[in-house]
Amino acid sequence: MDYRIALKQLIEEYRDGILEIYQVTSPTAMKDAKKLGLFKKRKFGSYIESFRSHMETAKALDVDAIEIPETDEESENLVALLRKSIESFCLFCDLSIEFYEIAEKKQYKDGGVTVEEYTQALSQMQRVLMRSFEDLNNLGQGYDAFQAS
Repeated sequence: MDYRIALKQLIEEYRDGILEIYQVTSPTAMKDAKKLGLFKKRKFGSYIESFRSHMETAKALDVDAIEIPETDEESENLVALLRKSIESFCLFCDLSIEFYEIAEKKQYKDGGVTVEEYTQALSQMQRVLMRSFEDLNNLGQGYDAFQAS
């Protein structure tokens, strides 16, 4: 049963240690991205570094270190949901980095970024965000069922 405790701790570390911090970074960065102006240039470097940090921290979660017996299908399913959620979260962070790099360049006339590139990066990031939310919701439902058993 120690593996169940380890799995629970890993999910809580992902939820409380990574996602809560991310929930501060993302809305603040998006708020600044919506205010791209002619006179006051926004610096997105700190947001980009935060997304890199979130992604690296999520990738560092050692899901494979938990040895789950083949007979515990519920825990195996929960591990699969956790892996999928981490994967989509990391993809979202990666696309966020790309978007905010484009947003930073777009502020400057000679940045070489077209409106189409900016819009495409934004919509791609938003699509992956929706998938990431769906994966996180599935993980939450699986975790609730796991705790109830």
